[in-house]
Amino acid sequence: MSRLLPIVRHSVQTPSVRTFFGRGYDPFSGLSSIARNESVSMDRCMTDMIRQMDRTVREMEKVAENSWRTFPSFWSRTRNVPVETSTSGNMYSCKVNLEGFTPENINVTLVDGNVTIKAKKETKDANGNSLREAVYCYSLPNNVNTEALRSRLESDGTLVLEAPLLKLEEPKSQEIPIDKSNNSKK
Repeated sequence: MSRLLPIVRHSVQTPSVRTFFGRGYDPFSGLSSIARNESVSMDRCMTDMIRQMDRTVREMEKVAENSWRTFPSFWSRTRNVPVETSTSGNMYSCKVNLEGFTPENINVTLVDGNVTIKAKKETKDANGNSLREAVYCYSLPNNVNTEALRSRLESDGTLVLEAPLLKLEEPKSQEIPIDKSNNSKK
């Protein structure tokens, strides 16, 4: 004799959710699990990227320790200004290398004892336009006669500024007496 057992089926019923489409299925219900999975995936990617950047920085530091001592800094915007100054006898002379510039491309100005040299040259060729520009600023010594300052461009591209030196009076020495009276009040 066989006994028939009742078959019980358990079905999971999702609660009825009100949506734009009325009662029934919510089309956005699976998005939270997808968002959670994507968040975990993004965290892994960011961690890997940070590790790789740390490795790269450490490698760059190793290279920098060895190479910056022997090579000049290419990133530096400062450089040695090609200016030579000299005083011989009663003349002051200043030489600036402006090779490749013509007198028409050079402007020299003097304001309150500060000389500014601006050189600008624009060339056009088959590849396009190019601009070459140089600006040098420096202060003249106090004993230079700025009213007599002259400039000339030599054939090798050296700009020479010359001016006579002023004869400055030597400072006078004056002895100041010390009062020896005893005027201290108690």
